[in-house]
Amino acid sequence: MSDREGTSPPIRASRALYIKLGQRGEWERECIEEKQTLHVGYHKVADALCRGGKWDEVADRLSEGRDRGAATRHANQIRLFYESGPDTLWIT
Repeated sequence: MSDREGTSPPIRASRALYIKLGQRGEWERECIEEKQTLHVGYHKVADALCRGGKWDEVADRLSEGRDRGAATRHANQIRLFYESGPDTLWIT
C-alpha cells in the first residue's frame, strides 16, 4: 500500500509483454477478475519441456500441422512466458 489510502504502489517493470488470453478473449474474465493468473493455451506442449528449456523440442511439437516458421514464432512466445522474470508486466 502506498502512503495514500486506497491506492496501490506504482508498478515498476523492466519491460512489458503482450499476452492474448484465448480466442476472442475467452479466458479474460477468469484470468483477470477471478484468479489473477495468466493462461497459456498451447496444449500440445508439455510443461516439463518448457521448464527444461527444450525449445527445439517445443518447436517440433508445434510444427505438426503448420509451417516451421510459425512453430518457431509460437515457441519463442512460450519461451518468453517461461523465462521472463518478476519484473515483466504482462498486458492484454
